[in-house]
Amino acid sequence: MKQLTMFKPASTKTLLFSFLLLPFLIFGNYSYAVQEYSEEETSIEREEKDPNQPLESQIEIIEHELNEPIRGFLGEDAKIRIGGDMVYGTGDGANQVYFPQFSVGIQGNITENNFFLVDWNIANMWRGNFEQSMMDITLRNESIKNNKIYIGRMRPQVGIDGTVSSYHIPMIERAQISRTFAGIRDYGIKINGDYKYAKYSFGLFNGFRNELRHNPGSPDFSGMIVLIPMNSEKFGEFSIGGGYSTGKRYYSYNVLSSYAKYSYKKLDIEAEYMHADGYNGEVNSPDKAQGFYIMPTYHLSDNIEILARYDVFDPNVNIGDNNSKEYSIGINYYLANRRIRLATNYVYADTPNGNSNRIMFMTQFRP
Repeated sequence: MKQLTMFKPASTKTLLFSFLLLPFLIFGNYSYAVQEYSEEETSIEREEKDPNQPLESQIEIIEHELNEPIRGFLGEDAKIRIGGDMVYGTGDGANQVYFPQFSVGIQGNITENNFFLVDWNIANMWRGNFEQSMMDITLRNESIKNNKIYIGRMRPQVGIDGTVSSYHIPMIERAQISRTFAGIRDYGIKINGDYKYAKYSFGLFNGFRNELRHNPGSPDFSGMIVLIPMNSEKFGEFSIGGGYSTGKRYYSYNVLSSYAKYSYKKLDIEAEYMHADGYNGEVNSPDKAQGFYIMPTYHLSDNIEILARYDVFDPNVNIGDNNSKEYSIGINYYLANRRIRLATNYVYADTPNGNSNRIMFMTQFRP
């Protein structure tokens, strides 16, 4: 299990200056990256941007300039995807700025019902981790109504929070069960179904996870079904489901998950529980572990939401008094049709190794 990073206390001036500077840093980095990519790789001449234009319009102009030559080579629906986030954390231990991901990719169609996606996390390449720099590399078929079949490298369906793209998780960090049991990619085939009263995902994977140079284990299975028994404007929407992941790498693993979500008007309440008899996430372990989280979110408007999360994790059920608890509150502010997110989270962690406080700021550009 990964240890929590400890931070030193920061002054009020440092926090305020960092929070104000953060959006400008990431926007500047994004603009430079787009210009460098377009001029050196595609030889595009960039026209002067009108500073008075809305941010969404400026993004559309940049995307048009990048995607036009790509569409000419790969087809009308092909386009470049650029996304990334920068996080500034402060609290007990040390101040830290880090880049969880800066992704560059291409997506498009091969035929009417067949699509491709290639995504790379450049940030992991900068850190010298080539294997984990490969994100989604998939072929997708949509010939069957309400179903999508994926072949390639993707996230196995181990729970909900651990499978959703990091561009769409409400908090800056995933819950502890997701960080431990899931949050990884593998090679295989997967089918996703989306119907009015049910959704499902079933996949067979080779069990490599991030070890590409050899296969220490056997293929694994990951699947989940979510039922939607209630969906009405008067009473809201209620979803409930469960999943199972099993296989063997260095150790055999069996992970059971259950999930529930209720949405009513501006309020969402989401909860997830996982129990693992061995697991194969970032770490392959034979330990029996379990945990859960509950997370309410209130949408103040289309662009602003506040949220909280109570998160408990037991890394080994055979050892007493070793639970790690995290209490989180946060706010998300969206710009440019939710393409840009400014987020602030406060996390108080109560662990067997002691307590810690973290304040995190994130600026994120979604592909």
